[in-house]
Amino acid sequence: MAPSDVSPTIRYRQLLGLSETSDLSELKTRYGQLREKFEAQLHSDDSASLNKGRKNMRLLDQAYSALAADIRGRDVSNATNEASELAASGLIVELASMRVGFQIIEGGGPLIRTETRRIALFGSVSTNNVLNAKYPSGKLKIFSDHIELSCLLGSHEIPLSAIEMVDKVWYAPFSLRFKQKNDDAPTATVFAWGLASKLKQLFHQHRLRILLKY
Repeated sequence: MAPSDVSPTIRYRQLLGLSETSDLSELKTRYGQLREKFEAQLHSDDSASLNKGRKNMRLLDQAYSALAADIRGRDVSNATNEASELAASGLIVELASMRVGFQIIEGGGPLIRTETRRIALFGSVSTNNVLNAKYPSGKLKIFSDHIELSCLLGSHEIPLSAIEMVDKVWYAPFSLRFKQKNDDAPTATVFAWGLASKLKQLFHQHRLRILLKY
């Protein structure tokens, strides 16, 4: 593998035998093939082959880092263009769906836990709980303009434009709160393993303008 005078990205594609449309999976496959080849050089008793293997390994790692960044940037750009085209067309598209547990309570206060009040005279119970589901009986769907939380008992939608932020719930592990800009609007608490990282990746990929405070 020897450097040339063309731009780094084009040079790295040529060195690895990849095209402009190659994706991350193709890059990883090719990287593995070449790494195996160069590792054989590193185990050579010949000093010239050993030095060549070291140089090739360094160049291979540089090529992988540069091309991976280029591919990810291209994917984000494509997703952004697609989202813009969908928004212009007025279409509402489902971007993701995942199994979760959730709780939706009425707004009007700083607490996001369920509060239950018993009316002793009539023996009845009132609660500010709107809808809830235990994991994994609930489902969270992310659309291009809103989120939807659903279970067997019903569903609840929140427009993305109405969400002030998504933050962690300090007393509930693996839980996130979808806080709305209007304090009187219901607040949704959603919980699932790995939810925080999944949402961060999804919102970044589709350029959803939601403040993530975690």
